[in-house]
Amino acid sequence: MNQEIKKVRNKEVSPQDQIVNLYKTIVKAKHPNQVSAWPVLSGYNSKIGAYKNWLIVILVHTGNSIHRSDYGLGEIAGAVVGVENITNANRASVRSRIERHFRIQASDAVVLIDPNGQIHDELNIMLQKHEFSMGVVPMKIFLSHKGADKPLIREFKKTLEILGFDPWLDEDAMSAGTELERALLKGFSDSCAAVFFVTPNYKDEDFLASEVDYAIQEKRKKGDR
Repeated sequence: MNQEIKKVRNKEVSPQDQIVNLYKTIVKAKHPNQVSAWPVLSGYNSKIGAYKNWLIVILVHTGNSIHRSDYGLGEIAGAVVGVENITNANRASVRSRIERHFRIQASDAVVLIDPNGQIHDELNIMLQKHEFSMGVVPMKIFLSHKGADKPLIREFKKTLEILGFDPWLDEDAMSAGTELERALLKGFSDSCAAVFFVTPNYKDEDFLASEVDYAIQEKRKKGDR
């Protein structure tokens, strides 16, 4: 796979075709019965631009595999990207800005290709987004609460599960010895939403402020999805 990914900038095959071919292999392995109806794989239009030494490929799902249009964006303005240089650290926020600017929907994709042509992580992000779009994985919801309210939270968790969600509750998600802050970061990263239970039992010991900060950070990274 890594050798194939490094060929993304190979001019003999267009970047969008290489991306979609690699992506199809991943989707086929995980969701073999849904490939023909999968976002992008069942038909797309593309927009391709660049920002300094990064290639930016936008795949707009159409569901029409017969007709396709490819549009060149040229050098994308810095005001759209929002950073001086794209790095692995700010890649998620850059993607969110591009998604908002081009009004990208849940079934579309924005692929940021670094100078080395590595897109493995990009394909995984694309897959996760489309899995949510297709409804093939439960959407995780982070439940922030005080231990004294645990009985109430368990009942709320059951209700969310009946509705088809996958609530993140510390007693279920954290194994013995797991470092709290690391677990919180993982929980927020994996969740699409957070619910804060601020009851009379909740005396903030800096955990609430930290969890709100984490939620805001993840919101900024993921954008509107």
